[in-house]
Amino acid sequence: MLAVKDGVVILRALAVAVVLFWATHGQAQFVQPAYASPIGGNIEGIADWSYSNPFADLMKQARAFGSPSTPWDGVASLDANGWPTTDAGVILGTWPGMSFVGGTYNFSLESAATPTISLVASPGTIVNVSRSATGVVTGQIIYPGNGTQLMLSFTNTQGGFRNLQVMRPGCTFGQIFTPTFLHYARELPTLRFMDWDQTNGNTTVTWASRPQPSTPSYAWNGVPWEVDIQLCNTVGANAWINVPAEADDEYITQLAQLFKANLRPDLKVYVEYSNEVWNWGFQQAQWNLQQAVAEGPTGELNYDGCNNQGYWAARRIGRQIAHISTIFQSIYGTSYATTVRPVLATQYAWPDLWLVQALQFISDRRGAPNTFLSAVAVAPYFNLGADQSKDGLTTTRLLQDMSASVSAFSTDINLERSASLAKFYGLTLVAYESGPDVSSTGSLAQKAASQMDPRMQAICQQYYAEWFGAGGSLINWFVMGASGYGSQYGDWGMSDDMAKLAAAPKHEALLAAQANTFTLTRGIQIPAMIDAREHTDRSPTWASGPEMQISTTDWQGPSRDYYVRCAADHQGYIALIGHTSVPNFQAEILVDGIKVGNLLVPQAAVNSYTHALAFHFTVGFHTIRLKAVTAGGPMAIQTLSAQ
Repeated sequence: MLAVKDGVVILRALAVAVVLFWATHGQAQFVQPAYASPIGGNIEGIADWSYSNPFADLMKQARAFGSPSTPWDGVASLDANGWPTTDAGVILGTWPGMSFVGGTYNFSLESAATPTISLVASPGTIVNVSRSATGVVTGQIIYPGNGTQLMLSFTNTQGGFRNLQVMRPGCTFGQIFTPTFLHYARELPTLRFMDWDQTNGNTTVTWASRPQPSTPSYAWNGVPWEVDIQLCNTVGANAWINVPAEADDEYITQLAQLFKANLRPDLKVYVEYSNEVWNWGFQQAQWNLQQAVAEGPTGELNYDGCNNQGYWAARRIGRQIAHISTIFQSIYGTSYATTVRPVLATQYAWPDLWLVQALQFISDRRGAPNTFLSAVAVAPYFNLGADQSKDGLTTTRLLQDMSASVSAFSTDINLERSASLAKFYGLTLVAYESGPDVSSTGSLAQKAASQMDPRMQAICQQYYAEWFGAGGSLINWFVMGASGYGSQYGDWGMSDDMAKLAAAPKHEALLAAQANTFTLTRGIQIPAMIDAREHTDRSPTWASGPEMQISTTDWQGPSRDYYVRCAADHQGYIALIGHTSVPNFQAEILVDGIKVGNLLVPQAAVNSYTHALAFHFTVGFHTIRLKAVTAGGPMAIQTLSAQ
């Protein structure tokens, strides 16, 4: 477990001082810190109940316009730009127990007459309403600090209204983001916009149908790409974007052009195909499967005659992100390699389906995956194990469960398998999402309390140590900022209130991890005589199992991978100890996707040494692949010697 260093304590104190500075001096510019360990963040989705308070204008998170007296019904008639053409009402915010709500809200709108503006089921007072000669109506809402919702009614408008802005206390007209949100966004090197842009269930096909910056509320269809770019440029963070599953080529082309022209050239853009296209609970996964099945047994996705529809779906994900990458390459040209980071995101719990099939398809049908991708991405959440849905548990018990889940990463075969596959194909392993998953019913109050318990900091720091120790790179927390706590849907945010975030245990763990480097711990330390059963597809009882056998017809496939770690560069060799009954049986050896050579497995009844293949090992992680290339068999391998 990592101890918090003095420098991190100073950094935390500085963060608190910065918040106090903003409280008294307003918005300021800050330099993005350097990161020893890259930890990014997903941004909370936009809704009238959003906890992270990103936008200075409350209208940007408002619900759909409704009737004046019942604004929650969402039935107001709208013009082509989304503004009411009749009297209407709107829900601007619902804030159960949230800070930062009290104060004076300045508002502005345009209408043909001075409307009657009233609060609906909301505390506070509306004052100083006036209308200029140009039709601009202004005023203020004096709102109490203990308020839980803000809803407005607009009557006597004589034809509706347009361009409503309701600025949070301390924010001015024209300001886009709140200072508090910008402060915490600046702490992260990368921001993922999946929920923020409403990726899940997004059926947009054409570029013209995308959300526009002029949309009255971004809660309706997601935040526009232009605003994503503006945020990244402001805070100096890389953008992680999710291309809608059904977007056509013209959409993808325009998207690439937009980011190339507007994102700061010193920033990178991570590009992902939709979100969790493997997750059958999402519309995009069902659509992807339908598209794959529609190609049928004679389609490219069945190029090897596997006739497995699940494989087709996985392969289509690989094909689509490679296609998106190709379009971005055509737009970015020479700056593509240094700027664009396409990622293949797949299911953490089943890499041998989603990750293997997608990567193998790209390799077999398009070429080397690292010419299309920069990384593979997974979501290695930790959880409560068997206690996930139990009621009556104490906070201590829940923290013990989470600690045990984090400790299990030290032997988690899925983490090693994902890391080794990434290394084999010359890719980086990243996490598109991460953190504690306490969703489900049972012990809801205790689950919420556990997230703010000081002991959570050590658990999160150990979690980071396990991830980086296994060779993982960028890990995106889900979610940065604040989110609601105490429901069955999870306590995802760093805190349940932006006012508490600076000292929240999960936030302190992030700062501590960013200030540290981590020791590489996973993989088999070489030089070593490696037990051939210790491959990355091994079972939990591998050490007591039979001798490892492999053939071209093996049900696990004709190859086995070994994830190894070198403490220093050295010139070494690779050899086998094994035997086979087949004459001239050839075993191919590859390291990080590069063929080292073939080894002739002894035709004998007992294990014997093969000859050795010379290889130069560099410091860090490597994936050694042992592959049967001769028909027949099997060959029995006792030891893989990497010296």
